[in-house]
Amino acid sequence: MQLPRYKLESRAILGRKILSTNVSSAYLLVSHGSRDRRPQAAIGEIAQKWQQQMETRSHSTNITDFSRVGSATLELNVLPLHLQIKEFGEQAIAAGYETLEILPLFLLPGVHVMEDIPSEVAQAQTLLPSRLKIKLHPYIGAHPQWKQIFAQQIATLDTPTTILFSHGSRRLQGNQPVEELASELGITPAYWSISPTLNEQVAKLANTGYSQIGIQPYFLFPGGITDAIAQTVTDLQAEYPKIHLQLGQIIDSSAILELLSTN
Repeated sequence: MQLPRYKLESRAILGRKILSTNVSSAYLLVSHGSRDRRPQAAIGEIAQKWQQQMETRSHSTNITDFSRVGSATLELNVLPLHLQIKEFGEQAIAAGYETLEILPLFLLPGVHVMEDIPSEVAQAQTLLPSRLKIKLHPYIGAHPQWKQIFAQQIATLDTPTTILFSHGSRRLQGNQPVEELASELGITPAYWSISPTLNEQVAKLANTGYSQIGIQPYFLFPGGITDAIAQTVTDLQAEYPKIHLQLGQIIDSSAILELLSTN
């Protein structure tokens, strides 16, 4: 069976149009999913604040039980993503919305972003009335303002060199944004799931002669991996006692909200 096509906004459009909120649209924030409660709690807070901002701008109040900004996960949910989209879409239709805009909260164009989510969206479209238009936006890491946000974050480390530490993707070209960002900022990329790893890059910089190394996590939300990163840095500090390793903070959720609410 051939699945229907849906509109996929181009990367160029993202920065100027993705979040010019439309009164006829409902919004669904899609994340990976985690057994850790912290990512979903942060996303729920972002969704609530974004809805409040839209109500303030439109001088209206939501008088129904339906929240026009919802969230869903690709994994670790009772329902698969396409059924989560279907459920939210049916609620959006009942509340009078004409368009469902889906915003992937991912930083890299890996398999999840480029294959899994589009497939789930296409399946959901077959289960929903054609009068509801589904618009899948690019992943949030494609936003042109990410470079500025991370440049400001890295500046807080105050170290002569920095490692940009990303989860990494096994998909061909999936790590290109990290490589480009690191090159533009003059820093060193490292990955959690693939080589070069953090241990490898710290060793390389230590052998080069650096006595201070900043480590900036390239993650959206705190969780099990960021906890493991902190432990890894502690272990590396013990291995290299003469080198000061400074672990940066992940981007505050307010920065994500700012991107979502930018007109």
